[in-house]
Amino acid sequence: MTTKQVRYALAGCGSVSQFHVQAIQSIPQAKLVAVFNRTPEKAQSVSKRTGAAWHADYADMLSRPDVDAVILCTASGMHAPMALEAIEAGKHVVIEKPLALTLEDAREVIRSAKEKGVTLSVISQRRFEPAHQVVKKMIDHGEFGKILSGEVHVRFHRTPHYYASADWRGTPEMDGGALMNQAIHSIDLLCWLLGPVQSVSGVVHTRVHAIRAEDTAVGWIQFMDGAVGLIQGSTAMYPGFAPELHIYGERGAVRIVGTDIVTWTFEGNQPPQPDLATAAGTSGASDPQAIGAHYHEQQLRDITEAILDGRSPLITGEDGYRALQVVLGMYESAKTGRTVIFSPEPVTEH
Repeated sequence: MTTKQVRYALAGCGSVSQFHVQAIQSIPQAKLVAVFNRTPEKAQSVSKRTGAAWHADYADMLSRPDVDAVILCTASGMHAPMALEAIEAGKHVVIEKPLALTLEDAREVIRSAKEKGVTLSVISQRRFEPAHQVVKKMIDHGEFGKILSGEVHVRFHRTPHYYASADWRGTPEMDGGALMNQAIHSIDLLCWLLGPVQSVSGVVHTRVHAIRAEDTAVGWIQFMDGAVGLIQGSTAMYPGFAPELHIYGERGAVRIVGTDIVTWTFEGNQPPQPDLATAAGTSGASDPQAIGAHYHEQQLRDITEAILDGRSPLITGEDGYRALQVVLGMYESAKTGRTVIFSPEPVTEH
């Protein structure tokens, strides 16, 4: 009996694509059948390593009947138009963060996927890290009591070479800055853990790098249930530090640095601190290619099973929308000097 597989095509053969290739190769129910890149040599290189067919024309790759799903690892500004093209071709779509660069484009991608009946997911692999999984369960079980605040600190360092490596890097039209590109993973964690956001304010600056997007930012979040949040995002802090997540409640507090729980304290009959086994790799604090593929593999495994089982993946397009909304809210607040108020759940899940 032949095991059912999801046949993937990969669009974009840059640095992040290596994690998707490794992840697919580790999942028996997944197979990489085609790759696309505007520069043929890059597509040919991945093809040679994997045996997947290569394409220099995106529409040509989408026309293949043996492609079930497309993973977009292209510049962020291309996510929405390429996703819409793939959806129109009837393909499931997996998008490396962010979902899009505008809320209008994000809503159109979500709407189109629903109308076509295809699966849509945004890569937010940090949700699968054991420390974050534990904190999510603790919150859901009420161990913190009333949540008071959550903080994320993304104090990364990127060299001038990083931004010079592609002409789209550090541009608002195609990439975004430290919030949209780096801190959005931690912002997604805050939205996932603490629930719907009521309002956001922020300041953004370009302090060190010769780019048009921000390399330093701070924001404040008010959640619907009254909790408050703090966001710090930077690519200018030498030598780069592991990302941090702090959750403070009336009966307990947890602080996570990288993938490690460094503070675990609860009132009364304290639950034992979990002994977590984490995957090899680093936080990407100074090298974006050093994070490892393990948690990409876990998310792609869930997406693959969701497609085969006909269910929603654990991380949906709506999840990607909520993180994007916070980032864009911080940009708007920085521009206007005003707090940005959100309407409740502008994109609903079905």
